[in-house]
Amino acid sequence: MREAVPVPKHLQGDVRTEWPQVSRRSHILRVFSLALFVLSLESNGVLTNPIESDFSSGASLLLIGWLGLVVGVFAWLANPLLLLAWLTMGRRDALVLSGLCSFHALVLALTLLISDTIPEATEMDYHLLEIVSLGQAYWLWLSSMLVALLAVIWEGVSSPPRASMIQDGERVVPDCNQ
Repeated sequence: MREAVPVPKHLQGDVRTEWPQVSRRSHILRVFSLALFVLSLESNGVLTNPIESDFSSGASLLLIGWLGLVVGVFAWLANPLLLLAWLTMGRRDALVLSGLCSFHALVLALTLLISDTIPEATEMDYHLLEIVSLGQAYWLWLSSMLVALLAVIWEGVSSPPRASMIQDGERVVPDCNQ
C-alpha cells in the first residue's frame, strides 16, 4: 500500500506549469558545453608532424574522424553521442538517456589517449598518421563532454519529483515492502 506524504503549498498545483523543464544552471552548463565544442572546431587538434608543426584542425577531425572506425579508433563516435545527449538534455523523461550518452561520449573520447595513429583522407584512399601530441581542440572537446555530463548530473540532482509521483496534492511514496 502507498503512504501519502503532504506536499508543501508552493509545490501544489499543475506540475507541468509550475516547474520549469530545465534548471537555469543546467541550461547554462549545456550552453557552455556547446560553446566548448564549437571552440574545439577552430583549435589545433592533433599534431602529426612535429618538424613542420602540422596540426589537424578540430573541424577537419570532425569531418574525417569517422575513418578512424576502419582502423579501430572509436573516439569519433563520441560526437553523435554528445549530440544525442544535448538533444535529450533537459527532458525529465529522457534524463537517464542523456546521462548515458554523455558518459559514454566521455569514455569514447578518452580512448583517443591510448591511440597511436589517426587516419588521414587522400583523394581515393586514406593512410595512417602517427599521433605526436594532442592539441587544444582535443582538450576542449573532452571538456565539452565533461560539462555535458555535469549538466545532466546537476539536472538529475536538482529536478523535482515526477508528476506521476504526485496525486491530489500529495506526494505518493511507493511502499517497498510489497
